[in-house]
Amino acid sequence: MAVTVHSYEPLVDEVPHLPRADRSLLAGRWPQRFNEDETAISPECRAESRPHMSIIDSRKTKLISTEDGWKDITILKI
Repeated sequence: MAVTVHSYEPLVDEVPHLPRADRSLLAGRWPQRFNEDETAISPECRAESRPHMSIIDSRKTKLISTEDGWKDITILKI
């Protein structure tokens, strides 16, 4: 789906209505696509993150919120 917006307000209004996985993908891709200072990310960091982003992009893994992740960690405490 292609979306054209001419200001950030429509995007900000729409993002909370996206499925959680799509919000996570957007958050993960935002720095890569819209970072004005591309040199801020080292080539080593890009190389390290590339396989992880491929897995996320392929949706072969289930993304969870930080809140749910902390809940899982709390449950596992002994």
